[in-house]
Amino acid sequence: SEEAKAARKAEGNARYAEGDAKKAEMRAENEAKSARTAEEAAKWQARLANDAHHAIQIDLALRARKENDYARVAALLEEMRPTIGDIRDIEISPPGLAAWESQRYWPGTNSADRAVLFSRLYLSMGQLLVALAMNHNHVAHMHQGE
Repeated sequence: SEEAKAARKAEGNARYAEGDAKKAEMRAENEAKSARTAEEAAKWQARLANDAHHAIQIDLALRARKENDYARVAALLEEMRPTIGDIRDIEISPPGLAAWESQRYWPGTNSADRAVLFSRLYLSMGQLLVALAMNHNHVAHMHQGE
């Protein structure tokens, strides 16, 4: 009968529509996954760029120190202050450094990433502080000799 043919045709059309809907849903899920992957990659690149930016700033501070340009050293440390804070406020002790680390925030980092970032930062800051201390000692010696 005509009604049975129409019902079968409607049922077939419904199955095709359901299949098309499932395909569209799968495409949307794949696109969302690709977008998340691209976003994570972009965050990683931004994090690397930020890390490189700080490494460059610290390197510039070391060069400025070698040139006795302490105003430039101070300016570079001030530029990094939103991320690393004021290095003069860091308590140099295991509990003090742990407290300081807990207050630092790098978006999208895990504990392994943070360990690398802190090791680089400590190395560079240590080099800078040693360089500043050496200069401070030279200044003290010069004043003592007056």
